[in-house]
Amino acid sequence: MSQVFDAQADSAGEPHVVRRLGLVAREHGDGLLGELAIRPDLKAPGTSLPLLGPVGSFCDTIGGVLAAIGAYPTPIATADLTIVIDPRVAPTVLRTQPSIVRAGRSTVITEMVLDDAPTGHRSAYCTMSSTVLSTARPQVVDPRMVTKFFHNDHVARAAHFYDEVGIVDEGDGRVVLELAPFLGNSMGMLHGGVTVMLAEAAALSAARVLLGSDRPLAALEAQVRYINGARSGPVLASGEVVAAGAGWASVKVHQHDLGRDRLTSTALVRVDTPA
Repeated sequence: MSQVFDAQADSAGEPHVVRRLGLVAREHGDGLLGELAIRPDLKAPGTSLPLLGPVGSFCDTIGGVLAAIGAYPTPIATADLTIVIDPRVAPTVLRTQPSIVRAGRSTVITEMVLDDAPTGHRSAYCTMSSTVLSTARPQVVDPRMVTKFFHNDHVARAAHFYDEVGIVDEGDGRVVLELAPFLGNSMGMLHGGVTVMLAEAAALSAARVLLGSDRPLAALEAQVRYINGARSGPVLASGEVVAAGAGWASVKVHQHDLGRDRLTSTALVRVDTPA
């Protein structure tokens, strides 16, 4: 579940996860234009492809802000997100101009085509739906102001972005994340983009058992459904291979907020051994 991120996390010297990604956005015509530089720590290890989780977080944030602008002042929350990465392209800077394809009373559907900015090659595609919440608790901050908090000057603190975020791979498809203020959103829940990261990490952990740990793996597709926001933690993401073939595996991932003993999201992730 997305919504405006909690910028107050920065006051404790811990940049918010969105700022750590280094994404930037600005108003462009009647919409937004967003960019995400694919730093080395944002790449799938051993490949030139971006990690699916940060790309999904980029989409969840940029698409969520556009949906929030459309629904303002009524708050929204991400309901589901689907992302596909093209393994033929090794992007250096992803760029997208999200568009709202449907804005109803209860749902906003946003679509994003992501290009490699220097070459113009299509690199990924994402679609997401957001639930329009009750008007009883309107958005406090104009979502147009959120883009002013985005910066691309973050210096990576680890070779792998998931290590910086605090995702711990326990093996056999189990990954754990302790909640922290810099991982939250304005509704006091885990940011929706981090949910995508956890889904990818658990899927890779599960697929590695089947496909082997001696070759690079990359998550290329994911469908994520948000059920409940994680508020207490730790969050446990458990992956299980449900289908497989030569060099690929489809993994279902369930995430639980262990502090509240409830299911928070489900996902289906495809993991491949890229050429």
